[in-house]
Amino acid sequence: MELKFILEQRNRAEFQQLLEQNDRYYRHRLQMLEMAASLFQTNKKLSQMTAPERSLFLGQNSNKNNPYEFDVNLFGAPGGNGEVRSVIASKYQFLDDFFAAIPRTGVVTTPQYENLVSLFKQGIEASGCSKFPLVLFTRILTITRPDTFVSSAAKALEPICKALEVKQVKDTESYWNRLLPELHKNELFSESVGVPASNYLALLDGIVWVESENKINEETNKYVMKEPTNKLKQPCNSLNSILYGPPGTGKTYHTIEAAVKAAEPSFSWHSREELKAEYDRLVSDKRIRFVTFHQSYGYEEFVEGLRAVSNQDNQIEYPIQSGIFKQICQDATASAINQPATLKPSAKIWKLSIDGVKSSRVRDYCFENNLAAIGWGDTGDMSSEERSAEEQDYFESLGALAKSSIMEFSNRMAEGDIVVCVKGQWSIQAVGVVSGDYQFREEGVEDRLDFCHVMPVDWLAIGLDVNLYELNDNTRLTLKTCYELTRFTSIELYEVLEKSGVKLKSYSQADSKRQNYVLVIDEINRGNISKVFGELITLIEPSKRKGQEEALELTLPYSGKPFSVPDNLYIIGTMNTADRSLAMMDTALRRRFDFVEMMPKPELLESAVVKGIDLQRLLEVLNQRIEILYDREHTLGHAFLMPVKALVDKDKEELAFTELQSVFQNKIIPLLEEYFFEDWNKIRLVLADNQKPLEKQFIKEHVQENQELNALFGVKHNLDLYGQSVVKYTLVDKADEVWCDAESYIGIYSKGSKTSDENQEFESSRQMVTEQ
Repeated sequence: MELKFILEQRNRAEFQQLLEQNDRYYRHRLQMLEMAASLFQTNKKLSQMTAPERSLFLGQNSNKNNPYEFDVNLFGAPGGNGEVRSVIASKYQFLDDFFAAIPRTGVVTTPQYENLVSLFKQGIEASGCSKFPLVLFTRILTITRPDTFVSSAAKALEPICKALEVKQVKDTESYWNRLLPELHKNELFSESVGVPASNYLALLDGIVWVESENKINEETNKYVMKEPTNKLKQPCNSLNSILYGPPGTGKTYHTIEAAVKAAEPSFSWHSREELKAEYDRLVSDKRIRFVTFHQSYGYEEFVEGLRAVSNQDNQIEYPIQSGIFKQICQDATASAINQPATLKPSAKIWKLSIDGVKSSRVRDYCFENNLAAIGWGDTGDMSSEERSAEEQDYFESLGALAKSSIMEFSNRMAEGDIVVCVKGQWSIQAVGVVSGDYQFREEGVEDRLDFCHVMPVDWLAIGLDVNLYELNDNTRLTLKTCYELTRFTSIELYEVLEKSGVKLKSYSQADSKRQNYVLVIDEINRGNISKVFGELITLIEPSKRKGQEEALELTLPYSGKPFSVPDNLYIIGTMNTADRSLAMMDTALRRRFDFVEMMPKPELLESAVVKGIDLQRLLEVLNQRIEILYDREHTLGHAFLMPVKALVDKDKEELAFTELQSVFQNKIIPLLEEYFFEDWNKIRLVLADNQKPLEKQFIKEHVQENQELNALFGVKHNLDLYGQSVVKYTLVDKADEVWCDAESYIGIYSKGSKTSDENQEFESSRQMVTEQ
């Protein structure tokens, strides 16, 4: 569910319900806020608090061997650099003045907020921290004044700004003047601003995880592994693999491990933190990328397609844009063919004429001094906002091509872009990379006083005669001085240069390193494979990859360019068998991927007991019944109960039992409703409500008497024409005491409550399945 939809709600009861549905730590957060509010009103300084009390407001410097009451990830782990961790761990006293200045009552005014910023900055500097940790700043304000502030942790502000359609905020000023006023205008929060006990606004932090870009992180925190490991029990060594299984079995969790192992086969780790840090590094380097398939996802988004955009003249154009699959294939290909890092795969490519194509002292000077230059110097400095009227009039008097060239050169060319200097309409004589920003030289270049527009360019090769006519879609290079070449990529350019025997300056083949790339496709079974991959489904086969003996190359329909998939690209998919059975998968996909089964592992819950409820036995029996009544592909994953076990391991039994109630109310029972299409009789069988006393049942069964049916439908309803009973099923209210009764859960797997021959027959069937 999108955050924007949640923010559009106006009914507080519905809003609170949406919060609870979309934030699995909802109750935990509420408890945090209540305890923090009570402690905040005592006016204690941070240095006067105990470590568990202080951790409410600051978080902790580490989540290893956590002795405190609350999970640091809730409301954002400040984390980051060692300086911030040092502040949290031992230098919190420097924030005492800031903490004391936070208003305990009423609306926070702008002068008060500016004073808070100043005091926080002073405290941070006094503690020896060189950076202003915005996350820690907003965390403290959110927990102390949840009616006014919202946390910026886990990039929470990005989706909130997107939902509110306001410009992204990155500092304290825009946070206060741009984001918070928009939030405070929302009817859900406007009446509560200034009422410290209100917490609706602060709880927004808990549901930003519904944004897709944070999906992996959410799955990562779903459960704790039984013991650290650096190997999947079923390793994914194949170029194409799919992790499949019922919901909650750790598929997305293990894609992190599989992706790192594929990208860096030699990497080893000793903790989940080390693994996640390496994964984040590889994501940052764009060697691992993530995409989620859905029903409307298609070839145009995945490979390439036409996109409508407005140009500088406000005209609609339809350039060909590459999708994530084509992009990562190009990057992997660049690594596979040892393309120099200076020629970035994503770089723009510019055609440039420096003083025509004949012999030129200006061009020779530019090549010798690593520059690019164009004329029309009477326009003045194009980067200045204070150009004279004469300069502006001169610019306006120029033709469209000249004006466009000047604007492209001065405003659009950027560091890292590739420049090819033309030799004629078919070939180029030099190639370089932009190495700095646009400059205006009043003295011009050499003997040409009008060549004042200058750009630093590192010329990698000069004196060339390389034909680009075919590469440029059989299109000649036009006379226009400067414009972007969009018909080929830097990879294709490099391949042409390499075939022509061009050696680039400052590049040694020995310095290059072939790297692996990984594309993670979540929910791969939800997309229409034929629609998404199209004709490229054949190219992902290991034997058809570029570099193999049977390599294939196809022509893309939009760009008309040849395309192949490199053999250093790994594709890892995840598949929820509850959405679609493996037997119903696209045959083309099944033949080209290795499938790694991931089933529920109740043994990970071993020895986890809360209020006498054996979590391992509970999950085992639930799944045994589901297998008989449905199939094994719709069982329940162990991840549903791992948060409960995590709290049990920390000796937090009350919180663990509260979490178990939440899991049953918001996860397990809704999932069973979906599985059995609201066949409540089968759901009762799974929960053993047919074996439990009435007061222990989650789903009540009421046989409608004839008198009740007559009252509802009249005497000629014929509902009991053949003597069958008409049954009404009712799921008990969330406030009902049955959810707080441990015996209701124990009764799900307890053998002592069998009361009928039907139940004994069911138990015999379950035993047969277990033996098999």
